[in-house]
Amino acid sequence: MQLVSRWVTLGCSMNVWVSGPAQAPQLPMLTSSGSSSRTAISRPMVLTLAVICLLRHARTRCTLGKTEVGLRAGDLSMSAWKLRLALIAVTAAVLVAGATGCSQTAKHVSGASPGAAITALGGTLFGVSATSGTSAWAVGSYSTATGSRTLILRWNGTAWSKVASPNPGPSYNDLHGVSATSGTSAWAVGSYATATGYRTLILRWNGTSWSNVASPNPGSDNVLLGVSATSGTSAWAVGFYSTSTSSRTLILRWNGTAWSKAASPNPASYSILRGVSARSGTSAWAVGNYSTATGSRTLILRWNGTAWSKAASPNPVPGYDILFGVSATCGSNAWAVGYYLTASGSSRTLILHWNGTSWSRT
Repeated sequence: MQLVSRWVTLGCSMNVWVSGPAQAPQLPMLTSSGSSSRTAISRPMVLTLAVICLLRHARTRCTLGKTEVGLRAGDLSMSAWKLRLALIAVTAAVLVAGATGCSQTAKHVSGASPGAAITALGGTLFGVSATSGTSAWAVGSYSTATGSRTLILRWNGTAWSKVASPNPGPSYNDLHGVSATSGTSAWAVGSYATATGYRTLILRWNGTSWSNVASPNPGSDNVLLGVSATSGTSAWAVGFYSTSTSSRTLILRWNGTAWSKAASPNPASYSILRGVSARSGTSAWAVGNYSTATGSRTLILRWNGTAWSKAASPNPVPGYDILFGVSATCGSNAWAVGYYLTASGSSRTLILHWNGTSWSRT
C-alpha cells in the first residue's frame, strides 16, 4: 500500500489513501449520482493506475475542481481493463485527498468538424510540433459519452483547424506527442484501450491524411508519450509498458518501413520515459524517471548510433525528481525539463543542461 501511495504522490503531489488487502486494494470511484462506490483491483493494476495518473496529469498541475470523471454506475461491474486508468486514479484522488490534485476537466467537442477553422475547442492538448511559421500540429484528446477520441489540430499560418484522425479503440483513444519533419510527413503517438489493456497508438501524416501504423506492444499495458523524427526513414517513440510486477521503459524505432522495439535500460522496477529528442540517426536523448525506495529519480538515456545507455543526471532533492521533456540542438547542447518536490510537498521547476560532457542543473 505504501508503494501505491508513493506513486500517486509522485504524480499528483498528494497522498491517496487506498484500503483493502495488499493483493486486492480498493479504489473509490464516482457513480452517476456522484456518490462513492468501491471496486477491487489487483496490486499490479493499482501501480499502473498511479503511473497513468502521473503521466497524464502531472505536467499540467491542475488544481482540484469540478471534474468530469466519465464513469457511470454500470462501469463498476466492468472488467478493470475497460475502466479508463487515468480517470480511476484521478477520481480516487478527488474523493480522498480533498486538496490540491491532478484532476482535469475535458469537454466535448462542439461545433467543430474536420477542416473547420476554430478559435477554441474543448479537450486537452499534450504535444506540438512546427516546421515553419505556416505549418504546425498539436495533438491530444477530447471526451465523449463513451470515452475519448484523438484530437489533431493543424496551423496553416492563419488559423487552427481540426483534422480527421483515426480512433482504433472502441472507448479511449489518446495522443500524447507529435513530430513533423515537413508538410507531408509527421508522426503522432499515444495509446488506446482494448478489452485486455492499453495498446500503443502511432499515427502517420502523408500530406493528405492521418492513418494508423502497426506498432509493437510488449506488455499488458503499453503507452507512448513522446516522438521525435529526423526524416521520413528515421524516428523514435518513447513511453513505457507494464508487466505483472513492473513498468519498463519502452523505445520504438522507425526505419522507414516498420516500427520495432529497441533495447533500453531500466534502472528500477518502475521506469518511464516521457520525452525524446533526436538530431540524427546517431544522436538522440530520452528522459523520464524511475522509482527508488524513497521516491523517484530523473532518468536520461542517450543514443550513440548503436545502443541506448543511461547518462548521469542531477536530482535536486532525495525525494521526487521527474523529467517530462527534452530538446537537443547539437552534440554539445541539450535541455531537459521537469519538476521536483520539496520537503513540504511543493513543486519546483527543474531545468537540466547538457554541455557536451555532462548534465547540470541551471
